[in-house]
Amino acid sequence: EDGRPSCVNCGAPAEDLHEVLSRARGGSISDPANCVPICRPCHDRVTTNPVWAAELGLSKRKEN
Repeated sequence: EDGRPSCVNCGAPAEDLHEVLSRARGGSISDPANCVPICRPCHDRVTTNPVWAAELGLSKRKEN
């Protein structure tokens, strides 16, 4: 193990932090509760497949 956190989806070593609520929707990259560790393949899939991301809880809309 290299000390990196595990991807929240597949358990592989995480290379990125993914914002669950994007900055455009009111999220903050500085809020640890809004960022989850994720590996590059899963991050690529999350960013190109919003339905899949939402089903996994890795994407959400701004709460009122």
